[in-house]
Amino acid sequence: MKRAALLSWFLFLFFILGLLNDSFSQNVGIGTATPNASAQLDITSTAKGLLIPRMTLVQRNLIATPATGLLIYQTDNTPGFYYYNGAGWNQISTGGSTNFWNSNGDDIYNNNLGHVSIGTSASVSAAKLDVVKNTSGNVANFWGGNQPYIGIFENDIFRGYWGSFAGNPEDVDFGTGYGNLPGKLHLTIQSFPKLTIDNGGNVGIGTETPRAKLEVYGAGATGNTSAVFGTDGAGISVQRNRPAIGFNQYNNGYSVFINTGYAAIQHFDHTTGTMAIDMLGTGVGGTVTAAPTRAVTIENNGNISLGSGSSKVGINTFPSAPVTALEVNGGVSLRSSVVNIFNNSTIVVGDRSFISIISGIFPSIPVFFLSNGINTGQLLILESHVNNGFSGIDLFSGANIKLAGGTFRMQGEETLTLIWNGAKWLELSRSENF
Repeated sequence: MKRAALLSWFLFLFFILGLLNDSFSQNVGIGTATPNASAQLDITSTAKGLLIPRMTLVQRNLIATPATGLLIYQTDNTPGFYYYNGAGWNQISTGGSTNFWNSNGDDIYNNNLGHVSIGTSASVSAAKLDVVKNTSGNVANFWGGNQPYIGIFENDIFRGYWGSFAGNPEDVDFGTGYGNLPGKLHLTIQSFPKLTIDNGGNVGIGTETPRAKLEVYGAGATGNTSAVFGTDGAGISVQRNRPAIGFNQYNNGYSVFINTGYAAIQHFDHTTGTMAIDMLGTGVGGTVTAAPTRAVTIENNGNISLGSGSSKVGINTFPSAPVTALEVNGGVSLRSSVVNIFNNSTIVVGDRSFISIISGIFPSIPVFFLSNGINTGQLLILESHVNNGFSGIDLFSGANIKLAGGTFRMQGEETLTLIWNGAKWLELSRSENF
């Protein structure tokens, strides 16, 4: 009898276990008779929720060997839902003040008011965003369709952009934005503008207010040179203060060759209005030039001086070099100045070298005199065109005149050639046609 009762008990136990095994092999519904087929457990309620275990940060950290996927609600020290990912506890984003990502349809945005860093766990600057990559290569890429650009706004005002907005599709732009009419583009060093492009397209180097399509203001750390062009060859330089144009020469405190060879410099003295061209000897690039030789001087009144010292000038002599101070290959002509004299007239010679004298009919032969020359070696040709019955005009030796024979009566079409020796006009030659 006992054996029969024991057998019945075991059969009932196996039946219950079979039911439980069959039940747990299916999904379970609480509050619903038809649990969702995709859920192992479906809890349905319109009045109550699911309460996850709540604990403090200290209690959470005391959980021994937490399973991956374990979920708790932390009540202090940044409260919220936390899950264990197999290596540590992570808070589930809520879109609140501590978990900053929120979504809105297809959009996602971050409500963090502080600093965001990518590639580092700490803020590396005072910027709003830091992207850190400690290896070589690209740090970030920006992709777009036609005319992609990154805009720069200041107080919600569009100031400029970087991208490919203007010009051809393959061009890259960096500049002010449309509508920013007064804006300028600056290239700065240590926050100071070094190159400026204004809204008219003027470019300034060393100035923020260029007055031409290109203005270079100032010079290098030493010397007067503001710009050097063509330094792969001989090149030229632009120098301030004098100002000057250097040919195969620049100034860095000293006159220096740009490249090996000869050099020259043309400079202008703005205090006197004098322009000059100096010639330099030959030298090696990067070395200091020798003292210059003055080739041409142009004064502000138009006076021109050629050479200095032992320099020689040749007119129409190239390729042969002149061998005297002045060598002319061709004719030389002097323009005459006409002077009308009366008796005892003094002709003011000045800087003239050919004077044609006319006179009317006088009852006696008129006498005339000459003023002093202006420079030793000055030549003077006198030509007479008298109309006084061919009586002529007389020039006598005197304080500043020395004639052969002491006097010369010049009649029509006669000439007298003189030279000023610094004290007197000395006769060189005469023509007596009557």
